[in-house]
Amino acid sequence: MTTKLTTFLVGPPRTGKTCISNHLADLTESLGDRQYHPTQGVRILEFDRSIPVNGKAVEVACEVWDCSGDSRFHASWPALASSANAVIFVTSPDTRERDLDAWQNLFPALAPQQMAVFSHSYVGGGSGSSKGARFRPLSTSPLAKVAVLQTSLETDPDAIKKEFDVLQAASYSVYRESSEKEEAQLMA
Repeated sequence: MTTKLTTFLVGPPRTGKTCISNHLADLTESLGDRQYHPTQGVRILEFDRSIPVNGKAVEVACEVWDCSGDSRFHASWPALASSANAVIFVTSPDTRERDLDAWQNLFPALAPQQMAVFSHSYVGGGSGSSKGARFRPLSTSPLAKVAVLQTSLETDPDAIKKEFDVLQAASYSVYRESSEKEEAQLMA
């Protein structure tokens, strides 16, 4: 049986969440379109991936939720967030840390290894996409224990998929451990 893992991509508008989602799902026909089209609510992309877990390849059904950064949709996030196995916070250099902390609070059941911050730069991203700049959470931030990665589809697109696989592997391990605990409780 294939395990389904749901990963949310959240962050401010115009940070590249949709471009990253399309890249992860291998929607190559969408990757060349550099015109900005804001996501309305949420887009759900489904695809299968083979991820390395403890030295073995494991097939997982990935569900990527490309969430709009528009504040008018934020009210729906708490209801949706409970279904997440992982979350990627996509930032630009001008992302405010308090906004990320607030978004992180929407996922209280997720451990730091089930989260990642993609400090993303891309062509067409406006003022917040300057290359070389990087978001860094303060040591007092709840996100201080979360991996922060510099990402770019132009300079290293493979790194995005590699880091996604690392996140999926960690989420899969947490999911399996939780499932095994539930089964043990039912048997007791």
